[in-house]
Amino acid sequence: MNRAKLLWCISLCILVLSAGTVGAGTWYRGDLHAHSLYSDGDSSVADMIARAESLGLDFFTLTDHDTSFGGNPRHWYDPDYASDSMVLLYGIEWTTPYGHANIWAATPFSYEALWQANRNCDAQAAVTAAHEQHAFFSINHPASVIFSLPWQYMVPEGVDSIEVWNSLYRLPSRNRWAGHCVWDQLLQQGRRIPGVGGSDAHMLKGWMSLFWGPGNPTTWVYAETLSAEAILAGIAAGHVSISYSPDAVRVELSADADADGVYETMAGDTITGQDHLVRFKVSLETPGQEEPLRGWGTTELEETVVKKLADCSLSVADIFAIASSSDAPLYLVGVFKNGYLFRVFCIRGCTGVCTFSDIARGNSYYRVEVIGTPTVPPLHHLLYGHVIALTNPIFVSLVE
Repeated sequence: MNRAKLLWCISLCILVLSAGTVGAGTWYRGDLHAHSLYSDGDSSVADMIARAESLGLDFFTLTDHDTSFGGNPRHWYDPDYASDSMVLLYGIEWTTPYGHANIWAATPFSYEALWQANRNCDAQAAVTAAHEQHAFFSINHPASVIFSLPWQYMVPEGVDSIEVWNSLYRLPSRNRWAGHCVWDQLLQQGRRIPGVGGSDAHMLKGWMSLFWGPGNPTTWVYAETLSAEAILAGIAAGHVSISYSPDAVRVELSADADADGVYETMAGDTITGQDHLVRFKVSLETPGQEEPLRGWGTTELEETVVKKLADCSLSVADIFAIASSSDAPLYLVGVFKNGYLFRVFCIRGCTGVCTFSDIARGNSYYRVEVIGTPTVPPLHHLLYGHVIALTNPIFVSLVE
């Protein structure tokens, strides 16, 4: 490892550690994947920035395809690539016949080695080249079957994150749990790769723009400050949650690992020590909604119902049909343990909390998905189904 890369890794670790305690930072919302006229988008840099600003995003990046300009990221130097209200990352989409990946950095960097890795279709060389430039390498739409290219390389060592929610990636799993097979397989293998979202927005005009644009989905990053460096550090730490839009319900997963009544462990963190009972908390938060709505409440579904939901013999639609009517919206909170549906709670209201306990053993992980009915036009359901939000995992690394 060269000296520059070593210093970058040390500084990144310091940022990650400083953002690693619940209460030490803030949740910031943004979009990590979008395109402009510089590649295959239909709108200018200025229009894309203006749309992102209008949504109240805190950070944003354009990731135009590197093949559109021969590896020279011209959109970085467009005079309109600037914002007074958002932090802008410097992004580009590494685009090959066998898979795509986003490259992000806090400042402009040399793309020469990454472009050579593109020409050679060498994903491992691309990861190495990105890190040498103090940039992140994030696999895009890894299991896409419609409109986008799936990831066909082996997953390289050192990958910084993986796009587990791409707007068009939702199509195959509408009305079900998201079921992120690629991500869960990696997590089950012990590869703790953070999951992120990206709208992959290309259009602000025409019929597609009616239900697909920047911020769909929205990636939330828990960071110490609103800066490019801190946002990237938050992603590296796995302090990430994803919701289907900037104003939708956001879900948080936390844990009280030492039984002191304080939920100090957040998604992305690791619980260590010996096997013991851990208490977890799932919180639903809606921007601008501080108090639970009238009719708020939480109920856990019976184990037999959870099993039917897991094997799809009972659909999410069935649950919504069975549930009694109420003015407050209904959400299903699915807790996944080691990739399998483990517990399910019904929460009514845009703000709510549920808790559960489990004896954490060995090496395992817990993550959460939320299913509901998005308050969007019907066409949106073709993209998102009922998936509202999801978290990154809390990891467990314990000994008996």
